[in-house]
Amino acid sequence: MGNTSGKSLRRGTADKSSSSLSLKGREDTVENLSRWITAEKRRTQDILEENYDVYKQRMHLLKHMFKQLDPNIMATATFVNHGDLELAVKYDVSRRQLLVKIIQARDLRARDLRGKTSDPYVKLWLQKERGGEVGNVYKTRIMPKTLSPKWNEIFSFPIDNMDLLDGTFLIFQVWDNDITERDDMIGENVVSISSMNISSGRHEFNAWYSLKASTDLNITGTVSFDISFEMPDVLTIKVLKGEGLTQKSTDRLPNCRVKLQVPGIALCFETEIKENTIDPVWEETFEFPVTLDQLCTKYIVLHVIDVRDGQQNETLGQIIYDLDNITPHSGFNGTMELADLKNSERLRSRWFQHFLLQEFRESLTAHANFHQPSFLFKNSEGTKNIRMESLKANCTANIKIVDGIPVY
Repeated sequence: MGNTSGKSLRRGTADKSSSSLSLKGREDTVENLSRWITAEKRRTQDILEENYDVYKQRMHLLKHMFKQLDPNIMATATFVNHGDLELAVKYDVSRRQLLVKIIQARDLRARDLRGKTSDPYVKLWLQKERGGEVGNVYKTRIMPKTLSPKWNEIFSFPIDNMDLLDGTFLIFQVWDNDITERDDMIGENVVSISSMNISSGRHEFNAWYSLKASTDLNITGTVSFDISFEMPDVLTIKVLKGEGLTQKSTDRLPNCRVKLQVPGIALCFETEIKENTIDPVWEETFEFPVTLDQLCTKYIVLHVIDVRDGQQNETLGQIIYDLDNITPHSGFNGTMELADLKNSERLRSRWFQHFLLQEFRESLTAHANFHQPSFLFKNSEGTKNIRMESLKANCTANIKIVDGIPVY
């Protein structure tokens, strides 16, 4: 047994020596082979990037077309159906007044003790973004014992024409009147006046709005960060610093930490805690496994929190950054403002992200590869109204295609 092992070992050594000797005098061949391998790798990468550009264009259209069906935006406990409110808005140029008509609501949450009905009314006001002054607060009349009230009440707000384009928000809340205890809020929505395109005063803007949990407009501050991508599948994010973060407690400065996540990837990173400061500096780097073809459908969420010993942590705002424009040649280096994004359609449950996102991504890929739906992949004229429905996602999406371009 020992002799056999010895022979085997010596034979292996001899073979290795013979192989080394066979390469002597053939340095030119080795160098040419090395150049060929390098050139082949570069050619393969060029093909990948060229195909990716076409793939990205297709996926960009599909992503926007199906964004309301994205499993990343499915409802969770935070996104309970609170009901919908219909309102109409018009700007009176001559009087410099914003006219808001509260029309009706539907499918409101029942907040009475027996859980079958509510006594709803609406509160509404204008507010500047990020902790600005609050104007007059108006209230509609109370509609007893109904989940589908109709008000048809009009309220006016004095406002300059330029303020309509300058970060002014209309905030409306639906409350349940309670004669024995504090009133309960059924839901809220915060709408940017500029999004209504009413500054000319030529038409009335009418729409239904979903009611959501309350939004904190007092969040302030920015976060600076870098993003880069390295082939084949390394997304690197460096969190640099924060400035002017919100101090929610009057007796202490926040202990700041950033949580990072790319929805659909089972990783969640956290920075170190920077204590007693509203201007923390982290300079920490994290890596996520993201492939080139996933960049056009992925985004990163940065969530800044105030860590409190023995108490519930306080949110200081979130940032969502889409990775559409990240490539092996160009990344991101900059600063973004924090905001209360808990009602954002992009922040949804991990359950849906884990179980449905892969299926959704594969569906998008199949659509792109087979050029379906066909009207997205050929020149077309005119206007088409498209309605899509996903039974699994339990939601629908309506989209208008104008000359082959999705319009929202």
